[in-house]
Amino acid sequence: SDRIVLRQGDLLKLPFRDGEFSYILCWGVLMHVPEVERALAELARVLAPGGTLVTSEANMYSWQSVGMRTLKRLLGRGRGRVVRTPAGLVNHERTDHGELVTRETDIGWYTDECRRLGLGLWARLPGQFTELYVVTPWKPMRRLIHAWNHLWFRFVRLPGPAVANILMFRKPE
Repeated sequence: SDRIVLRQGDLLKLPFRDGEFSYILCWGVLMHVPEVERALAELARVLAPGGTLVTSEANMYSWQSVGMRTLKRLLGRGRGRVVRTPAGLVNHERTDHGELVTRETDIGWYTDECRRLGLGLWARLPGQFTELYVVTPWKPMRRLIHAWNHLWFRFVRLPGPAVANILMFRKPE
Protein backbone atom coordinates (compact mmCIF):
# COMPACT_ATOMS: atom_id res chain seq x y z
CA SER A 1 0.00 0.00 0.00
CA ASP A 2 2.97 2.37 0.46
CA ARG A 3 3.68 2.08 -3.31
CA ILE A 4 0.17 2.93 -4.50
CA VAL A 5 -1.32 6.41 -4.53
CA LEU A 6 -4.84 7.03 -5.81
CA ARG A 7 -5.64 10.40 -7.33
CA GLN A 8 -8.63 11.62 -9.26
CA GLY A 9 -8.28 13.89 -12.26
CA ASP A 10 -9.83 15.09 -15.49
CA LEU A 11 -8.56 13.02 -18.44
CA LEU A 12 -8.62 16.18 -20.56
CA LYS A 13 -6.33 18.00 -18.10
CA LEU A 14 -4.39 15.47 -16.03
CA PRO A 15 -2.85 16.72 -12.76
CA PHE A 16 0.55 15.14 -13.49
CA ARG A 17 3.91 16.36 -14.74
CA ASP A 18 5.07 15.79 -18.30
CA GLY A 19 6.62 12.34 -18.62
CA GLU A 20 5.63 11.26 -15.09
CA PHE A 21 4.61 7.66 -15.95
CA SER A 22 6.54 4.80 -17.51
CA TYR A 23 3.35 2.77 -17.96
CA ILE A 24 -0.24 3.85 -18.53
CA LEU A 25 -3.24 1.53 -18.76
CA CYS A 26 -6.41 3.15 -20.11
CA TRP A 27 -9.07 0.45 -20.35
CA GLY A 28 -12.67 1.08 -21.34
CA VAL A 29 -12.44 4.82 -20.78
CA LEU A 30 -11.63 6.61 -24.04
CA MET A 31 -14.73 5.22 -25.79
CA HIS A 32 -16.81 7.47 -23.51
CA VAL A 33 -14.77 10.66 -23.99
CA PRO A 34 -16.16 12.95 -26.73
CA GLU A 35 -12.86 14.87 -26.99
CA VAL A 36 -10.72 11.77 -27.54
CA GLU A 37 -8.00 13.78 -29.32
CA ARG A 38 -7.42 15.89 -26.19
CA ALA A 39 -7.49 12.81 -23.96
CA LEU A 40 -4.88 11.03 -26.11
CA ALA A 41 -2.73 14.18 -26.11
CA GLU A 42 -2.83 14.24 -22.30
CA LEU A 43 -1.91 10.57 -22.06
CA ALA A 44 1.00 11.14 -24.47
CA ARG A 45 2.10 14.17 -22.44
CA VAL A 46 2.30 12.32 -19.10
CA LEU A 47 3.95 9.24 -20.63
CA ALA A 48 7.71 9.19 -20.08
CA PRO A 49 10.14 8.73 -22.99
CA GLY A 50 10.51 4.99 -23.49
CA GLY A 51 7.15 4.49 -21.76
CA THR A 52 4.27 2.24 -22.77
CA LEU A 53 0.59 3.11 -23.19
CA VAL A 54 -1.92 0.22 -23.30
CA THR A 55 -5.51 0.91 -24.33
CA SER A 56 -8.57 -1.14 -25.18
CA GLU A 57 -10.89 0.14 -27.90
CA ALA A 58 -14.12 -1.02 -29.50
CA ASN A 59 -13.36 -1.69 -33.18
CA MET A 60 -15.99 -0.15 -35.48
CA TYR A 61 -15.03 -2.55 -38.28
CA SER A 62 -15.41 -5.73 -36.21
CA TRP A 63 -17.77 -8.37 -37.49
CA GLN A 64 -20.04 -7.79 -34.49
CA SER A 65 -20.16 -4.00 -34.97
CA VAL A 66 -20.86 -4.17 -38.70
CA GLY A 67 -23.45 -6.92 -38.18
CA MET A 68 -25.25 -5.08 -35.38
CA ARG A 69 -25.37 -1.81 -37.35
CA THR A 70 -26.79 -3.66 -40.35
CA LEU A 71 -29.37 -5.46 -38.23
CA LYS A 72 -30.44 -2.24 -36.48
CA ARG A 73 -30.81 -0.50 -39.86
CA LEU A 74 -32.92 -3.35 -41.26
CA LEU A 75 -35.13 -3.50 -38.16
CA GLY A 76 -35.20 0.25 -37.57
CA ARG A 77 -34.07 -0.30 -33.99
CA GLY A 78 -31.19 2.11 -33.42
CA ARG A 79 -31.02 3.58 -29.92
CA GLY A 80 -29.89 7.14 -29.61
CA ARG A 81 -28.21 9.30 -32.21
CA VAL A 82 -25.12 8.02 -34.06
CA VAL A 83 -22.62 10.53 -35.45
CA ARG A 84 -19.71 9.63 -37.76
CA THR A 85 -16.53 11.44 -36.69
CA PRO A 86 -12.93 10.95 -37.80
CA ALA A 87 -12.40 8.97 -34.57
CA GLY A 88 -15.27 6.57 -35.34
CA LEU A 89 -18.99 6.15 -34.77
CA VAL A 90 -20.20 8.00 -31.69
CA ASN A 91 -23.51 6.93 -30.15
CA HIS A 92 -25.33 9.50 -28.00
CA GLU A 93 -28.00 7.81 -25.89
CA ARG A 94 -30.28 9.36 -23.29
CA THR A 95 -30.33 7.56 -19.95
CA ASP A 96 -31.94 8.26 -16.58
CA HIS A 97 -28.59 9.78 -15.51
CA GLY A 98 -27.98 11.96 -18.57
CA GLU A 99 -26.43 11.37 -21.97
CA LEU A 100 -24.17 8.35 -22.43
CA VAL A 101 -21.52 8.70 -25.13
CA THR A 102 -20.03 5.50 -26.54
CA ARG A 103 -17.65 5.34 -29.51
CA GLU A 104 -16.78 2.47 -31.78
CA THR A 105 -13.30 3.51 -32.84
CA ASP A 106 -11.80 3.72 -36.29
CA ILE A 107 -8.57 1.93 -35.35
CA GLY A 108 -6.73 3.35 -38.38
CA TRP A 109 -7.53 6.90 -37.29
CA TYR A 110 -6.61 6.01 -33.70
CA THR A 111 -3.16 4.67 -34.56
CA ASP A 112 -2.53 7.66 -36.88
CA GLU A 113 -3.53 10.07 -34.11
CA CYS A 114 -1.20 8.34 -31.64
CA ARG A 115 1.61 8.43 -34.23
CA ARG A 116 1.00 12.18 -34.66
CA LEU A 117 1.41 12.50 -30.87
CA GLY A 118 4.75 10.66 -31.00
CA LEU A 119 3.50 7.22 -29.94
CA GLY A 120 4.44 4.22 -32.06
CA LEU A 121 2.15 1.20 -32.24
CA TRP A 122 4.12 -1.91 -31.30
CA ALA A 123 1.27 -4.38 -30.78
CA ARG A 124 -2.40 -4.76 -31.68
CA LEU A 125 -4.15 -7.77 -30.21
CA PRO A 126 -7.71 -9.01 -30.17
CA GLY A 127 -9.52 -8.64 -26.89
CA GLN A 128 -12.93 -10.20 -27.06
CA PHE A 129 -14.15 -11.37 -30.44
CA THR A 130 -17.70 -10.53 -29.37
CA GLU A 131 -19.53 -9.03 -26.42
CA LEU A 132 -22.87 -10.65 -27.30
CA TYR A 133 -22.79 -12.55 -23.99
CA VAL A 134 -23.98 -9.28 -22.42
CA VAL A 135 -27.34 -9.49 -24.22
CA THR A 136 -27.69 -13.28 -24.23
CA PRO A 137 -30.16 -14.43 -21.56
CA TRP A 138 -29.38 -18.14 -21.85
CA LYS A 139 -26.48 -19.18 -19.58
CA PRO A 140 -25.21 -22.08 -21.79
CA MET A 141 -25.02 -19.67 -24.75
CA ARG A 142 -23.07 -17.14 -22.66
CA ARG A 143 -20.59 -19.90 -21.75
CA LEU A 144 -20.26 -20.83 -25.42
CA ILE A 145 -19.59 -17.18 -26.35
CA HIS A 146 -16.93 -16.90 -23.61
CA ALA A 147 -15.32 -20.12 -24.88
CA TRP A 148 -15.30 -18.73 -28.44
CA ASN A 149 -13.69 -15.48 -27.19
CA HIS A 150 -11.02 -17.50 -25.38
CA LEU A 151 -10.26 -19.60 -28.47
CA TRP A 152 -10.09 -16.51 -30.69
CA PHE A 153 -7.69 -14.70 -28.36
CA ARG A 154 -5.51 -17.74 -27.76
CA PHE A 155 -5.29 -19.32 -31.22
CA VAL A 156 -6.62 -17.06 -33.99
CA ARG A 157 -5.21 -13.77 -32.63
CA LEU A 158 -6.54 -11.56 -35.45
CA PRO A 159 -7.66 -8.17 -34.09
CA GLY A 160 -9.44 -6.94 -37.25
CA PRO A 161 -12.64 -8.99 -36.88
CA ALA A 162 -12.67 -8.69 -33.06
CA VAL A 163 -14.89 -6.13 -31.34
CA ALA A 164 -12.33 -5.36 -28.62
CA ASN A 165 -8.82 -4.40 -29.69
CA ILE A 166 -5.90 -4.04 -27.30
CA LEU A 167 -3.41 -1.47 -28.58
CA MET A 168 0.07 -0.97 -27.15
CA PHE A 169 2.08 2.14 -27.94
CA ARG A 170 5.60 3.20 -27.04
CA LYS A 171 7.00 6.68 -26.73
CA PRO A 172 10.53 6.92 -28.16
CA GLU A 173 13.44 7.55 -25.77
